[in-house]
Amino acid sequence: MDETTDLVAGAEFPGHYGADPVRFSGHPDALLERHLLFNDLIDLRFAGARQTFEAAARSVRDVLSRRWSLTSGTYHRVNPKRIYYLSMEFLIGRSLTNNITNLMLDRYVGRGAREADLDWLGLIEQEPDAGLGNGGLGGLAACFLDSMATMQLPATGYGLRYEYGMFRQVIENCWQREYPDNWLHHQDPWEVARPSEVVEVKLGCSFEMHRGKMELVAGRPSTLIGIPFDRPVVGFGGKTINMLRLWRAAAHDYFDFKEFSGGDFVGALVGRIAASTLTRVLYPDDSTEMGQELRFAQEYFLVACSLADLVRRFRRDNTDWNAFPDKVAFSSTIPTPPWRCPSSCASCSTKRVSAGTMPGISRSEPWPTPITRCCRRRWRNGRCITSSRSSRGSSRSSSRSTAVSWTTSGAAIPATRPASRA
Repeated sequence: MDETTDLVAGAEFPGHYGADPVRFSGHPDALLERHLLFNDLIDLRFAGARQTFEAAARSVRDVLSRRWSLTSGTYHRVNPKRIYYLSMEFLIGRSLTNNITNLMLDRYVGRGAREADLDWLGLIEQEPDAGLGNGGLGGLAACFLDSMATMQLPATGYGLRYEYGMFRQVIENCWQREYPDNWLHHQDPWEVARPSEVVEVKLGCSFEMHRGKMELVAGRPSTLIGIPFDRPVVGFGGKTINMLRLWRAAAHDYFDFKEFSGGDFVGALVGRIAASTLTRVLYPDDSTEMGQELRFAQEYFLVACSLADLVRRFRRDNTDWNAFPDKVAFSSTIPTPPWRCPSSCASCSTKRVSAGTMPGISRSEPWPTPITRCCRRRWRNGRCITSSRSSRGSSRSSSRSTAVSWTTSGAAIPATRPASRA
């Protein structure tokens, strides 16, 4: 094999990434050409810019996938204490150049791109910024994930898979205008869907169409489905590759044939529409009551899905529930910390974690010590009692706050009330 066209060349790289030397481009059996052929059925000479970018991204993912799998296997074998970081946004930018840099593949990919006569700058411009965040909070969360991977810490990030996470700015007649930026219009080559690891989230309400508007119906339980999508988080040097798990909200195969036959074509799909709306936009406008309810539902959905997932991972490697604080540490940048506690209670009160599924827990006992350590709230007779100060609105400047009425299913019905002054 020609050493100048190796993506991974030299003695250290094959052992470092757990793979044999491979070519990036310039040969029919190179990674780029193979992805174009087997995924798009097209030759490199006739491929468009977007097709070439997706093939290049998948080629880099092929290199890191073996190390990603080894990292996950090491965590499963060693069973260390894991860090789980929840955030409503992650400003991760573009992944192709970032992953190439952290894998230290710059010279190999650059050499292969020159030999294949690729417009590399034009190619990387085909990747949109991931619409998962648009502020300093998202940048801080992304830096935390990169740093933990670089420091070889066993960490997992949790967020929401927004469809319109950012906006596209256009100058028209000397005025700035904002348009939706559907960054998932094309398939994201970095994410890996995990449909076998979905999480069900119980709600104490449902939705229906009334005079063309979607309205919340309290007291009628419904269920959302959280579908996880995993993205690699490559530490500098490529030794550790952690995971960012993003949740997409969906509904069960819902179709009301009776309403459809009666002419209400939209109402027949209202359950599916309401579910997809949950993860459609990052930070919806909360100047209206419906906007406040949607933002609250997003936060509750993220916490419920993430806690159920990390508890499931804990149970896979541990049998003693009392070991929870020694194996799990989670932090959050969700801007409404009071909801983390009731969401924790709701997630851990489901049948998956309650009596009979973990040794040492009975229904008559109060909440276990691990939950009290995580929530850090006052407890009375085994129930969480949040203070009036902690149950106020999500921001000091808000004139309204969101109240929660918990049902026996561990779900929440959002409502609003005037914020009290301390």
